[in-house]
Amino acid sequence: MGEVAKKTIITVGCVILMCCAVLSAIFYAEGYYDFTFISRQEGEETKRPVPSDTDIPEETGKTDTDVNGDTSQGETQAPIEIPDINSFLNSGYKVSSDLFNKEKDVIAKLDISLPSKYVCSTALKPKTVISYKPDGIERVFENTKTEQNLYSVELYMGYIVVSDGDTTVIYNSDGTVAVERFEGTLGEFIYKYDKSGKGIFTLEGESYVIENGAFVPAGKILDNGFAYNASSTVGKTDSYYAFEADDGKWGYKNGDGKIEFAAKYDKTYNFTNGLGMVCNEGGIFYFNKRGSRKCTGYSQIGTNDLYSAGAIYFDGGLVMVRSVTYERHDVIMDRDILVDVNGNEYEIPNGCELISYSNQRILLKKNGKYGFYAVKNDWITDINTYTYAQPYCEGLAVVGTENGSKGVIDLDGNIVVPFEYSHITECCNGVFAAYSQSSGWTVFSKLTLNT
Repeated sequence: MGEVAKKTIITVGCVILMCCAVLSAIFYAEGYYDFTFISRQEGEETKRPVPSDTDIPEETGKTDTDVNGDTSQGETQAPIEIPDINSFLNSGYKVSSDLFNKEKDVIAKLDISLPSKYVCSTALKPKTVISYKPDGIERVFENTKTEQNLYSVELYMGYIVVSDGDTTVIYNSDGTVAVERFEGTLGEFIYKYDKSGKGIFTLEGESYVIENGAFVPAGKILDNGFAYNASSTVGKTDSYYAFEADDGKWGYKNGDGKIEFAAKYDKTYNFTNGLGMVCNEGGIFYFNKRGSRKCTGYSQIGTNDLYSAGAIYFDGGLVMVRSVTYERHDVIMDRDILVDVNGNEYEIPNGCELISYSNQRILLKKNGKYGFYAVKNDWITDINTYTYAQPYCEGLAVVGTENGSKGVIDLDGNIVVPFEYSHITECCNGVFAAYSQSSGWTVFSKLTLNT
């Protein structure tokens, strides 16, 4: 074989090898395969999840904390023992809806009678359905009410509602009885208050509040637009409160009931951290007590569940908004972002999808895994640890792993409730509930020393 032929063969071989290398890089980037010795850096674009437990969960019999105390994060932690509440209540502790502080607060089990059933029936509950316009990019939010699971233990408006499908008893957050056992179950979950600030219950189509151990007719119904206690979610609420006028428009009153901003908006939300959120004609803006507009040009996320806590109130100088980008009247991008009061976008870690923001903790998703990122302190939990996560509420977050077990972590990522449950509610006014097929229901209280 001549020298020219040899050089030609070598050249062709090099070209083929280069092509293979380029194609391999492309296929790797697209996620068709992985090298065992390379950690993938870029995450896939995914849609915002709305986790729910619609069926009786299956348990694997495994937990993420074994007998040696090895947690799912690869750290060594002693087995977690949750004490009963009674000794703490007798020692000056009280149930608290403030952010959980591991240095001074305690999580304890409530001593109340609980059913063994996971789901007792169904109830009418609010739900936000997210669909897409024909372009496949722009989202449409529809707030609706549907028949959903009525769990045997529900947290509602600061109360613990326990049902077996035939009868119901309602407890206060400290485990004392608010309403003795009665026939039937709750009708509709509306997440509204009356003018006295008490949570509204609906029974046979009528609205009631609880007073002195009984249901009494509710006063004028107020709608704060959010299903959770704002003060415990983002801090101290200011003294400007949203109100609805007779014509359905919204404005603001101060703590004395004086109108500060006339009711001329489609929706307003209570002031928090010096700013109030206003929805009008499809857009949102925030203004301060002087009426100066801030953070304009964005759209509302569209839900009132915990995943939107950071989309209604400023928390640590940031708020989550919906940013829609147009080009010649066509939508080319529709995404959720974090911005400051001036509308400047907060940069989240590369390759991660923003899921939620609350308690100054950002819930992110990457490659099907979840992690929490602190606004000022970097990662709280590794992005590769959890396959399930709820946003933080009152300083606690529910997380889960691929074997289906769930536990609870604090603001620093420490496990405070072991991974022994298949269903755990978010914290609500100082209490949360958990279910396990092996042990049934358990209700926990978040306690702080009453000073």
